[in-house]
Amino acid sequence: MRKRSLALRQPALGRTAWRLFASTVLIGFALALACGGSDTLVDPADDGDEVNGPPPPPPPPGTWEHRAPTPTSRAEVAGAELGGKIYVAGGLTTLTDALAAFEVYDPATDTWTKLPDLPEPRHHAGLAALDGKLYLTGGYPAGGWPWTPSDRVFRYDPETGEWEEATPMRRPRAAHTSAVVDGKLYVIGGVTIDVTDVDATVEVYDPATDRWEVRAPMPTAREHLASAVIDGRIYVVGGRRVNFNFATLEVYSPETDSWATLPAMPTPRGGIAAAALRGKLYVFGGELLGGSTFKATEEFDPSTSTWLQMADMPTGRHGIAAAAVGDWIYVIAGGLVAGASHSTTNEAFRP
Repeated sequence: MRKRSLALRQPALGRTAWRLFASTVLIGFALALACGGSDTLVDPADDGDEVNGPPPPPPPPGTWEHRAPTPTSRAEVAGAELGGKIYVAGGLTTLTDALAAFEVYDPATDTWTKLPDLPEPRHHAGLAALDGKLYLTGGYPAGGWPWTPSDRVFRYDPETGEWEEATPMRRPRAAHTSAVVDGKLYVIGGVTIDVTDVDATVEVYDPATDRWEVRAPMPTAREHLASAVIDGRIYVVGGRRVNFNFATLEVYSPETDSWATLPAMPTPRGGIAAAALRGKLYVFGGELLGGSTFKATEEFDPSTSTWLQMADMPTGRHGIAAAAVGDWIYVIAGGLVAGASHSTTNEAFRP
């Protein structure tokens, strides 16, 4: 009889345990609903951050580093690379001045050296290296507003440290761009009479004959533009006409004296700088007149005809110089705010 009594009690104990478990579950659901719960399950390991949204996108590619500042604070400078060093010429600090300062930066030692002043003060000029010498083209001389472009050309020899005057361009120009292909110097676009007379003309200088000749004009007239040479062709990007910024990218072939239009830059802007590195075009900075400066850095790949956003400049600027040495592109000087401003900033970018 005792065994039978124990056997009868076992089911009663099981039912009691089940009732306790069911009651606990119901109480748990009731508490969850009372606290605003839903049918979304929460990971116990979650730290409280949002778990349902997509992960943040990776940062744009590219690395920026600060380098030694320029000895002279300025904007609207001209710059060019020669022999692994970057030469920076002219510029301004106000609307009524022009600078004759000429300095060279050595990326290997991160140092600047002052050089003999320009023969005449200049801002918005062009600078390019050709046959071991530097050619300063056009720009605005010193003087009050409105500015008047110059047609004069000066040549600097780093070996002797001396300037000499070369044959003037066929027409005055400022805020243009210059580039060298196959031993000849090309000057493109800019302003020719005053700031409202925007130009599309192209001239080429042959040092062998000391003469300038006219070439096919670019499709889109503009100034405050930039250019770089890739595989023997000149990529001309951005710029503006008075207050209108362009995103235009056009490429010139000196071999055929012809132009082609390529996909537009993502960010329309003028007052920019450009450089080529490892077969790609990089465009930096710029300004929106009456607005602000740009930090944008954008890359164009000619092999795919595509643009890619890169890491922003640490310091937005316009009226800058850019040149590539080794694996880096150096973006130098420039105005920190739209209009007449200036800086000593020197920042290096590695894609």
